[in-house]
Amino acid sequence: MKKEFEIIINHPEKTESVEETASRYYVEIPFHNFDHIKDTLRYAEGVMEECEKEGVAVNKEVVRKALLFHDAGYQENNKDKGFATREEYSASIAEKELEKAGYSLEFIEDVKKAIMSTLKNGKFSTNEQKLVRMADISNMVGEYEKFLDYNISLKKEIKYTSNENYSWNEWKKATKDNMEFYMNQAETIAVIDSRDENGKTEFYNGFRQNLTRFLSEDENFLQKAQEKFEENYYSK
Repeated sequence: MKKEFEIIINHPEKTESVEETASRYYVEIPFHNFDHIKDTLRYAEGVMEECEKEGVAVNKEVVRKALLFHDAGYQENNKDKGFATREEYSASIAEKELEKAGYSLEFIEDVKKAIMSTLKNGKFSTNEQKLVRMADISNMVGEYEKFLDYNISLKKEIKYTSNENYSWNEWKKATKDNMEFYMNQAETIAVIDSRDENGKTEFYNGFRQNLTRFLSEDENFLQKAQEKFEENYYSK
């Protein structure tokens, strides 16, 4: 395990064993893999540090455990397992493993609700639920180069898992629709309500900047970026 990730989850012994257990539910698909989980944890740790400074109450362990399991079993067919959504299946895995690890029923219920908040139309009312939802989509608001890698990896994963091969114009439209959906929540999802002179949150601005730049890219640039991503992906 990379040192930087060990720092993030270097909490009580229970957390380390749970992290190892959670990692076994992820496989090497292009996006919803354990690297995505590590990215969400890094983002969440940064926000939780700010919450502590600002006096915003957050149960850090609920957030950490929810993020560890929020895409567990993603590559499996949730309906074959008896669950309507992937999120419900992931929440059931979290429940099973956290019960084994000795966590309380109340804690597990909070973790499950936080995982369910990552459903596209999911509900998010507590700070823990908001933060887990924010962390899950934080790849859309960070540095553009990382956003582009995320976007391409998701396009590739959709082709891999459902055999849908989008043209770049189709993919731009799908990206625009998806990001605008989450942009409309950016004002209510932010745990720390910090706004610019136009009344927009940093989270909203990150969406807007990355989406605007992505939509302006020409097809040749995007195709070359995809080829570079594939070269790096297959060389791992």
